[in-house]
Amino acid sequence: MRWHRCSRGANQWSVAMSIMRAAYRSFRNYRIHRMAERTLAAMDDAFLRDIGISRSEIGLVVRGSKRGQEDKAG
Repeated sequence: MRWHRCSRGANQWSVAMSIMRAAYRSFRNYRIHRMAERTLAAMDDAFLRDIGISRSEIGLVVRGSKRGQEDKAG
């Protein structure tokens, strides 16, 4: 009976750690994407045009969406 309690507690700990890891990865990815958006937004229009994107596409490029998919996601 006591082993069952330890097992359940260990399982709850494992679930809590999985949630914390997922939250950390999500926050880290948000920060990486935000930094990329800020970096691209700081560039001038001529440079953005040279690399093949317009200022309005910065968010899509950072998130990895293809052009035209924003209308389909609706």
